Amino acid sequence: MALKVITPSSNTGYDPVGSTDYRSGMVAARNASGEAVVCGSSADPNPATKPIGVFGEDRLTTALQATSQVEEEVTVNIAVNVALSHDSVVPGSYRLVRKSDSTLLVEGAGQDYTITPTTGVIDFLSGGPASLADGQVIVVTYSFYLNDAYEKNFRGVGYSGSLDDTAGSNKATVWKGHGEFETDQFVTSRSYAVGDLLRVTRSGHGMGAGLLTNEASGTNVGATVAARVTKVPTASDPFLGFEWIPVAA
Repeated sequence: MALKVITPSSNTGYDPVGSTDYRSGMVAARNASGEAVVCGSSADPNPATKPIGVFGEDRLTTALQATSQVEEEVTVNIAVNVALSHDSVVPGSYRLVRKSDSTLLVEGAGQDYTITPTTGVIDFLSGGPASLADGQVIVVTYSFYLNDAYEKNFRGVGYSGSLDDTAGSNKATVWKGHGEFETDQFVTSRSYAVGDLLRVTRSGHGMGAGLLTNEASGTNVGATVAARVTKVPTASDPFLGFEWIPVAA
């Protein structure tokens, strides 16, 4: 389950879809043929500037499914590498913060840590900007690919391999009007606060296109504000709550 509908939109479409894969909870736009495609992707003729709504279903024919892990706590051990609860971490999706003082750790050789995304193993380093020491607690937020039967079922709904809810109809639900939702399809390397304005990532973003983020507009993030944060993700409920703001396309 990648999307929770809290207050349904009054304007919900059942739209023809393009050929690109997407997850429910990602942001939709229209291609030149009027089909719903991932906002900000190569199929979007107005990259992340004209979002039309939020996908309510999955179209997964080849892509691995990804979901969020929020505020997982690990303990620093300089001598021994530390493994996260999940492997197959989405590159660039992680954010590491020291619990005691909210210091944001810096990745890289000679910095605070390095990480191997395929295994989810972190190597904490001494002598970096955060002056890490054994026993310190680090809070890690990241996205990971669901790559085995257990992980695909651990949230109970909708995680099955090569799932295409558009098969046969070639149409998908797109929530377009004003409404409130929760999604795990957001940029997990960011910190969020209630009221933050949300834009949509483009294909050049480290986590790919069609995700909500509070990053400023730029090369990899569209200029259009599409939503506003209503609930921050937590360890017990790792979904980002948002109010969709209808955009005149």
